Amino acid sequence: MLGTFEQQVAELVEQLHGRTGASALCDLTSLGTPAISLVAGAYDRETQPKRRAALVHALRQFRDAAALPALAAALRDPDGRVWKEALDGIVTLGGPPALEVLQAARAALETFTDAEVRQQWIDEAVEQVKEAQPG
Repeated sequence: MLGTFEQQVAELVEQLHGRTGASALCDLTSLGTPAISLVAGAYDRETQPKRRAALVHALRQFRDAAALPALAAALRDPDGRVWKEALDGIVTLGGPPALEVLQAARAALETFTDAEVRQQWIDEAVEQVKEAQPG
């Protein structure tokens, strides 16, 4: 794979949605933190929910706090698959910043038709993050 870093990321992002998706995901996350903002940008531009979910899944797999703002933004996504990927990613990152994101997301749920269900999921996520904290 030749080209600029941005081109490499763009090619891998496109491959996430094909038959080589698992390999592309591995290659993408191996690029590390610098790729996160490019994947987040691809999420921001994507209109198809299935593709947005794949991008949020990729962000989650970085397991890097740099992905937290993009995951937090994905908690405002109307598609349940995207939302759940974001929630799982935030729980995976854990810690006080994740708790802040979850509490802010919980406060903004009134815009969703399934707000009650999402509230329950967030409450469970908060408990998981708290249980994982040392001390």
